[in-house]
Amino acid sequence: MKCTCRINGISRTIDSHPLRRLLDILREDFGLMGTKEGCGEGECGACAVILDGRLVNSCMIPAMQLRGKSIFTIEGLGGAEPDILQRAFVEEGAVQCGFCTPGMVMAARALFLQDKQPSREKIRESLSGNLCRCTGYEQIIRAVLRASEEGYGAFCEQKEVHVDNSASLDPDERKWCFLPSSLQEALSILDMEEDRPILFSGGTDIFPDMKNGKSNPRKVLDLSGISSLQEIALREGEISISCCVTAARIWQDDGLERMVPVLCRAARSVGAIAIQNRATIGGNIANASAAADIPVSLLALDASVTLESVSGKTVL
Repeated sequence: MKCTCRINGISRTIDSHPLRRLLDILREDFGLMGTKEGCGEGECGACAVILDGRLVNSCMIPAMQLRGKSIFTIEGLGGAEPDILQRAFVEEGAVQCGFCTPGMVMAARALFLQDKQPSREKIRESLSGNLCRCTGYEQIIRAVLRASEEGYGAFCEQKEVHVDNSASLDPDERKWCFLPSSLQEALSILDMEEDRPILFSGGTDIFPDMKNGKSNPRKVLDLSGISSLQEIALREGEISISCCVTAARIWQDDGLERMVPVLCRAARSVGAIAIQNRATIGGNIANASAAADIPVSLLALDASVTLESVSGKTVL
């Protein structure tokens, strides 16, 4: 599969297996070795990067979802001299062995993109998905506070740059990898394929299963390019949340917080922020994971689920 993205502001062409991890592409194809592999399951944050302005774990991002995306890694910071955030980490003693440091810095940078002067509590929450076995975290929190005091937030912004979001699949890949751009196209593919593809969106369940040998998908259908599956609609007496809406979008939505605060609290308990930025409400329901946080609140709210195929809709 070939596609174009931007890495640290530079247009790059990716030529890779559609399910190959962003982590491996960064390290092996582009020599960006700052992004580390720790757990490989989205638990430690060592591989954290910023994707379209949001923190994600690169061990859980497939190549097929990189088309048209903007990726920012630790190598994108500073220049001839370290920037304010990097210098704060060094001067506050927040760097020991250094293995977790790039992910920590990316988590802090992603926070500054959202909050120019974060509180200590907000910093603790935003770094909660990044594990460090050396410093005990206090120095890391002090480093981020210091960067904030020195005005680092004013230098952080996510620039909107158009990148071609098309992808080119080879003939063999087109037999098993599907990249629909509309719901009707996706439903048609599912109707035609006797061996149904696995539906893929956030990847927070399937990538750990693949790593541990519990899943080896023969066919995949990527839902990330279907905008209608990422909508939240608030109408009088009714809330509609499409299946690819992430946990982060749920708890950050003011309307949902006002109308269904219990759902927002459940969404906020879905892992740390890098997981919340990927985990979807549809996956939380459909994968029947014992660790899923959202279904219990949906039961309490007497919610219904709408299933759709080419034959029509069914409400459960």
